[in-house]
Amino acid sequence: MKYSVDYKNPGPDVVLKTSRGRPVLGATPDAGGVNFALFSRNATKVYLELYQNYYDDKPSHRFELDPVKNKTGDIWHIYVHGVGHG
Repeated sequence: MKYSVDYKNPGPDVVLKTSRGRPVLGATPDAGGVNFALFSRNATKVYLELYQNYYDDKPSHRFELDPVKNKTGDIWHIYVHGVGHG
């Protein structure tokens, strides 16, 4: 079976736009970007780190999630525009 993947992997010089996201667990890609969501009952702070390559030591992008804007109950979430799965 063959399939193609439209993989978007912006470098560190690209400014990525984020929005609130949805509390749907996991990483959910769509045509405009990826929604990230995770469960944590006790976290007081959450960061999302994106790496340009799997072997990189440092993330190309790092986002601190806002506990008011990016949290619903015990689920932290953020939508990153312009990235794809991979």
